[in-house]
Amino acid sequence: MDGSETRRALLAIADVDKDRLSALAEAIPSTIVDPNADETAAMTGGLAFAAFASDDGRAALERLNTRRSLHGLAPAMMIDFREDGTAVQHSSANATAALFAKIGESAHMLAARNVDLMRQAAQIRHVNEETLYAFEKLERFVTGLGGATRTERLSLLPSPRSITLSIESGQTLVQRLPIGSAGLSDIAILVANAPTAHDGHLQVDVRTADDNALAGAWLIPARELAPGWHRLALPSALSGDQRSVLVALSWVGPSTVELRCALRHPESRMQASVDGRAQGLTLAIKAWTFVEGCEAPVAVGSRLPASELPERSYVPGSMLEQAESLNAKPENVEYKASDHSVLVHVLIEGVSVARIPGAAVAGTRIVSARALTRSEKAPVAEYALGVAPAAARPQTPGTPPEFAPGRVTEWLTLTPMESGRLDLVLDAPVDEPLDLYLMTRLHPSAKRVTWGWTTFDQIRLERRVLLS
Repeated sequence: MDGSETRRALLAIADVDKDRLSALAEAIPSTIVDPNADETAAMTGGLAFAAFASDDGRAALERLNTRRSLHGLAPAMMIDFREDGTAVQHSSANATAALFAKIGESAHMLAARNVDLMRQAAQIRHVNEETLYAFEKLERFVTGLGGATRTERLSLLPSPRSITLSIESGQTLVQRLPIGSAGLSDIAILVANAPTAHDGHLQVDVRTADDNALAGAWLIPARELAPGWHRLALPSALSGDQRSVLVALSWVGPSTVELRCALRHPESRMQASVDGRAQGLTLAIKAWTFVEGCEAPVAVGSRLPASELPERSYVPGSMLEQAESLNAKPENVEYKASDHSVLVHVLIEGVSVARIPGAAVAGTRIVSARALTRSEKAPVAEYALGVAPAAARPQTPGTPPEFAPGRVTEWLTLTPMESGRLDLVLDAPVDEPLDLYLMTRLHPSAKRVTWGWTTFDQIRLERRVLLS
């Protein structure tokens, strides 16, 4: 058979079986396979079937299929005539009938196998859906416990002697952290004095020292380098083996940047250097951790690498501490650090109001919080939250602002120890920071305020509306 006939072949027959399957070869465009040659594998692109009548023939055709796969060709369907070789040896009609019978059997077996695979695929989908649902419930459970927050693990507070380190343009300050990389999610640096000029920027890189891998990079414009803590967050907590962490700060600009220092670390490796020169000082720095490799809501006010905007963030304790009472008795509002909640104690008359300035940052679309009265002896209480610009701050004590339409929730009634969720979905993302107002009042059926520990916690901000 020449090359063109070989290319038109539908059926391959091993050389060892060519006599037993000669009638079949005459009835169907065929090619005889030499088990020691590779040409047939590349030439028979349209080959669909491979018939054999002996174990040696089967081995030869299996080698053919293996070589075809190396050429990117589909394997030919194997047809077994070991028990039917005599019947098809002399009659082309019998040979053709036997071939189609074998193809029918193979097609039936293939269909049955496909049905079985579909059943298995359906079972896998069902198990996958159950697994995803279980993880969703687990996430809700963890969030309900208040556990989906980044935990402060390192706090090198500034020295009372107000010691600073200055970085000039083009210089790089490097500080090694006294904690490892596993689970690291945020760091914070303390700026002592803002640059005198608004030109320039501070580049902050976080690297793992052992492999010099870049974990995160932030670019802070000079105009945003106000005195105080600057928290830099990673989208996901670092994972992998425990490694040393280096924080490198490089300044580019016409003036200098001054950073506050903590008490000097006794180990020289944990002291800062500028352009490789040891300074004998340790930067004031904080660090947070979370579950390795996992995402957690980003604290409001944190800066993400490359100016990323977090889909979801939470109002941290440092901001909840700023909650202020708008009532005549300021003691009705208190931040509880033990459970990261804000107590807005109900009053015998009127509305108890707490304000957290600028908590709803620009871009916020959803504000949510959990409400909980933390005493079984408490009266039935009602909760609400709202947002308003600083210009709308009320002048009369105990009076909430005049909220714009769609910027305050309905009142939520809760019995003692019953928790509920307040969700304020705004018409559009806000274009400026808004004050957050937390409000409580007695239910009309309640006549006392004792044990009225009405609290808000798990305050979250989101930048998009989740579709159900």
